[in-house]
Amino acid sequence: MNNSTAPKSILLLAANPKGTSSLRLQEEEREIKERLRLAGYGKVPVNSTGATRPRDIQQAMLDFKPQIVHFSGHGTGKNGLVFEDAVGQEKLVSSEALTNLFKLFSKRVECVVLNACYSESQAKAIVQHINYVIGMSQAIGDHAAIEFAVGFYTALGAGESIDFAYELGCNAIHLEGIPEYLTPVLYKRDKLSPLESKDQVEQQQKSIELGNDFATVLQIGNQDKVQRYLTSHLQIFLTAFGNRWEVNECIPEFHLGADYISDFIVVTGQSFHYDIILVKLESPFDLPFTKDGKRTQRLNNALEQVNDWFTWIHDNEDYFLRSLAKGMQDIYGAGQISSSHRNRFRDNGRYREFISAKIVIGRRGMLTEEDNKRRATILDQTSKKIEILPYDRLLETETRLRNRS
Repeated sequence: MNNSTAPKSILLLAANPKGTSSLRLQEEEREIKERLRLAGYGKVPVNSTGATRPRDIQQAMLDFKPQIVHFSGHGTGKNGLVFEDAVGQEKLVSSEALTNLFKLFSKRVECVVLNACYSESQAKAIVQHINYVIGMSQAIGDHAAIEFAVGFYTALGAGESIDFAYELGCNAIHLEGIPEYLTPVLYKRDKLSPLESKDQVEQQQKSIELGNDFATVLQIGNQDKVQRYLTSHLQIFLTAFGNRWEVNECIPEFHLGADYISDFIVVTGQSFHYDIILVKLESPFDLPFTKDGKRTQRLNNALEQVNDWFTWIHDNEDYFLRSLAKGMQDIYGAGQISSSHRNRFRDNGRYREFISAKIVIGRRGMLTEEDNKRRATILDQTSKKIEILPYDRLLETETRLRNRS
């Protein structure tokens, strides 16, 4: 196996299609090139291709003849990596297709770096033909992805081996206090048994059903797809936030007058009181806090939106409760909720004590221990009215529901 410390030609591939969560790919490319330049790596070409389409990969491999191929973008687990089509929309490339591609170039390519969420599946498949492949075992945030790339290519630029570069990349994440330093995984061709390789390839070809699960939807990060999936699986909210009482219902896209729409609203309770939970969805790839501990603009906007909802409800109490009771009847039918039950709900002035909101944003692996303390602080500051939680809470609920069926 070649783990030579001699300078290696590098190809950077990037894709961030329309409709997927925005990634800091240009910053990652700039940091990689800058680290290599500072290390005097300029004698070896570092080529890059942005908005990469599947056909661009083949052309770039033929044109630049790289020894290291680095992909930055979105991963979808066993279903493949997300590239772009001719009009910039997402184009999924399967693990099998990628594996066959690198098989054709295996005599030249020494290392493949897949700096994308859930790309460990592709790493295990590609390593059948490539000596070193790095993938991500779970979701990875922009900050961690960039730190890993900086550490990895700093080491390569200094003439270190791929093994050492991988370790330095992981340590770069750790030094920043980011809990994702165990997310990058390195596979070596002589360390993976033939049986494991065969089983992995077969498993990756079974992607049709997996394309319908919540984990895959989250990995792509398309906000519309997340909303559609949850709309067709309301039981996730009912199980995560509801109770097994007389009323336990969820309404998607609930209108608060003409100006506001709650992504979902959960109503759970019985005759003496009801809990009303407004749900605001942000992207699975958005961070709630910056690395210096401040709230991100995305989180601030979400908090402002939720507070606007609370204000509107306070100013329009009767209209809100009548609309909510009607919405429940329209979706679930009068037989599900009796008129007396709806009247008790509408007339129960104590509902204000039990109205709250959930802002769902980011993934657990993107949060530090300090971030979790900040989430708790927001909950306390809002008198338990607004909870910030990662998508993992919903994903774990969906997994439990699947296991029951």
